[in-house]
Amino acid sequence: MKLLHPLLRLLAVLIATASLSACYGYDPIKDKLNQLNNSLQNDNGETAPSTPEGLTTFDLTFSFEQWPDVDAALPAGEAGFSSTLWASASNDGFKAIPNQVLPYPVTPAAEGYEGRCVRMLTRPGMKFAGMGSYLVAASLFSGKVDISQLVLAPLEATYFGHIVHQRPVRMRGYYRYTAGPKLIDGSVGPDAMLEGRDSCTIAGIFYEVTLERPYLNGKNLYTAPSIVALARMRTDDTDGWQPFDLVFQTVGNTPVDLTKKKYRLALVFASSARGDEYIGAVDSELLIDELTLTLTTQPE
Repeated sequence: MKLLHPLLRLLAVLIATASLSACYGYDPIKDKLNQLNNSLQNDNGETAPSTPEGLTTFDLTFSFEQWPDVDAALPAGEAGFSSTLWASASNDGFKAIPNQVLPYPVTPAAEGYEGRCVRMLTRPGMKFAGMGSYLVAASLFSGKVDISQLVLAPLEATYFGHIVHQRPVRMRGYYRYTAGPKLIDGSVGPDAMLEGRDSCTIAGIFYEVTLERPYLNGKNLYTAPSIVALARMRTDDTDGWQPFDLVFQTVGNTPVDLTKKKYRLALVFASSARGDEYIGAVDSELLIDELTLTLTTQPE
């Protein structure tokens, strides 16, 4: 007996699914939307800080002092956020490199502005079977990583943002940055040199959560129409520790409605600003410490 053509097999599955749906009232698409809606209603299990009693505007500080004692650790969540606030596709991807040479791209560092800090270090990578890159740009962000997509669709595997119940006003703190010596295109090769020098990114993205777009990813992080406010800087080398102070600027004309809509805030730090294009310099180093986030319940 001849095997069915793949398209015929697919058609048979679709017909069978439709038949089952008709017989039992099961709609897989509707079921998926219901699951997503329930997840959004429950904030996807994320813990976010409450507004202190008697205040409408308040500050939250991240000191990056506490780190779990595990391999490829990331800083513990602070200031009322979930313990799993921070994510790093860099660390997760680096784990998959055979015979990798430590350190991981994101690690704690003792030489913080005050005590410990978070270090992001762009690392050499590897390509195999047409996948991967000769450059692993270090990044730390609030959100999560879908490990199952990381190899085949790395940009889509990054889910940026964490639920917040207030509107961000400012993000400030201290940073130290040194660009690596050789800017390369890591998608081509370890010696595919480019003109110029590497730079780092510090950013905050505040966006509305919808059924169609519950998260932003590496492809639409700065371009999605659901973004309502943005704070962002790219900078070159510094002479030691320097302060940064970014104000969230309104994007578009959609007003923020904290009573009826849900929002996520993505805090993003990267040692190579064009790391999503696999462009950067090995040994570019960004240190971040004493991050302070100002939130408010007041209207714009």
